[in-house]
Amino acid sequence: GLSEVGVQVPKGMPWLLAFTVGPGGARSTPAAVRFSDAAPPTVAAARFTATADAHSKARVASTELTVQPGNCDTSPGSKGRAGVCDLGTEYAVYWKRANGSKLGDLLGTVPVGQKQTLYLESVAMPSGASGLIAVSRNVHGEMSLGETVEFLDNRSESASAWSDVTALAACTTGSVAFWHPLGTNEVAPMVDAMSATSIDASALRIRGISAVALGRQGKRMALGQEDGSVSFVDWVGGRWSNVQTVAGPGAVTSLAFDGEGLRMLRGSRFGQLDLWTLSDGRCTSHLTGHTDAVHGLDVDWAGGRAVSASGDGTVRLWDLATGTLIRTMEVETVSMQRVVADWSASLVLVALADETLRLFDLATGAQLWALEGHSEPVWQLSADFGRARALSISSDRVAKVWDLESRECLLTFGGADISPIVAVNVSWEHMEALTLLDDATAVLWDLHDGSRHVERGHACGVRAGAATLA
Repeated sequence: GLSEVGVQVPKGMPWLLAFTVGPGGARSTPAAVRFSDAAPPTVAAARFTATADAHSKARVASTELTVQPGNCDTSPGSKGRAGVCDLGTEYAVYWKRANGSKLGDLLGTVPVGQKQTLYLESVAMPSGASGLIAVSRNVHGEMSLGETVEFLDNRSESASAWSDVTALAACTTGSVAFWHPLGTNEVAPMVDAMSATSIDASALRIRGISAVALGRQGKRMALGQEDGSVSFVDWVGGRWSNVQTVAGPGAVTSLAFDGEGLRMLRGSRFGQLDLWTLSDGRCTSHLTGHTDAVHGLDVDWAGGRAVSASGDGTVRLWDLATGTLIRTMEVETVSMQRVVADWSASLVLVALADETLRLFDLATGAQLWALEGHSEPVWQLSADFGRARALSISSDRVAKVWDLESRECLLTFGGADISPIVAVNVSWEHMEALTLLDDATAVLWDLHDGSRHVERGHACGVRAGAATLA
């Protein structure tokens, strides 16, 4: 046998050839052995995750990149040979442009074959960088395609946004659990920037809370009560004070503020809606037509319009200036739970007790389509029509992220291992959702993969809740 150890192989040499030599010379056809890494790799980098702490203004990123072992890719674009899996020796990490192409020099490498983590601390981002790309490579080259991840500015730049996160829970004990920001000038993850305090609602002469709402940036809270009244609580002189109370008929089931908290729309158990100006505590109009409790509201304060969802199976469009009904959209015998309107496109997305989401045309009242996938009534809803995304949560605690253009479910998470969700607010820019559970736990979810970032607990059962991301 022939044994050679440690022989230097010239770069780019793909074959070892063995010729048979006899008295008449060497055979013209050699035996050939192909090196296992003799072509650019076709092992794609498996999906990888990155805590992409990118600051678009300072152009600095601190990244923790975790790469899983990849799978063989023999597609035409892989630069490999059809049907053959060529192994890479490492993953090479680069900045990427928005079109997915590499940008700039190599940032670092991660060995193949096992889960590895690459740390980049305060690395200057080149102009045009939108994220990272990891490509498999060996001595013969790199794959033409790689796995990418986008920077979402979800820590450094967005810390100021998350510093204004607030959540409010009305407890069965009569207290109010309030999550509020601390150290708003610090650039810190939300886990270090939130705390929960307890407010004694009975000391403010507030009892039987049945619906709650938060004003812009959580500067004012509204506590709707079973006796029909709504109390407004502000942070005044270093303490929470009940600064104003208004009242109407029927237990309060839904509330909506305008941007500055100067107007309020109140929905009741009997189906009536009342519009209030809070500067003078005056009810300016009564909106009548619903015959059951109003569960959901969405208001276009600038345009003077509102949509309401009711247990009577209707969604109604209102003119707030005149207090008149414009249009009714109905699904017979099915309770409507939540509504989100796209006022510019004259559309409204509705969550229903029949386990569906339905889109209606506000101009005609016609139903355009329905989304199916939940197995229990849908209780919570958030949507961003500009990004064509929606989040729905059903009574079995299952949450789904939807693509409103393709009408496909992109992600399902949650389930029986969490308590029922009583309120949700989504930062679609950062793809994170803040939920308030009925055990008074505030949870921050990553809508890319359904993972939990933060949990904050407060010992009480929750009757009603609200959350805002400023």
